[in-house]
Amino acid sequence: MEVHLEIDAGQKTIITYRASEDGQATQELFEDLKDLVDRQKIRIEQDGSYHYLPVQKIKRIYTENKLVYCETATERYRLKERLYQLRAILPEHRFLQISNSEIINRAYLKQFDLSKTGMYQVIFTDGQMTYASRRYMQAIKRSFKL
Repeated sequence: MEVHLEIDAGQKTIITYRASEDGQATQELFEDLKDLVDRQKIRIEQDGSYHYLPVQKIKRIYTENKLVYCETATERYRLKERLYQLRAILPEHRFLQISNSEIINRAYLKQFDLSKTGMYQVIFTDGQMTYASRRYMQAIKRSFKL
């Protein structure tokens, strides 16, 4: 088996898998590749129908009134999955859980600040703020190697 990587900035990302025969191992590898690609998208509900949203567009995922929402730079969507289920499928290098009720995308993170009341403020690149739980601060510091 050979593995090739071609970088072409002008092209859409495509994964092609060529096999000399269609056997059990071929099908298992194909399913693993599909699972890997599908994990990069989550299913959202919008206007009564479901769509797939690339995870890199998600700014934060949070619970509000026992419902789970995901927020992009411009929209807010309702999700069917629970927060712990999403945490298990989201890429760890991209997302960080900051409280029992919120997961944020590191790409949208501008800074952490310690407020006058001792709460840790999370400030996003667009100026929006939220708060990190003290319980999660050890894990947050470890993830940033502080």
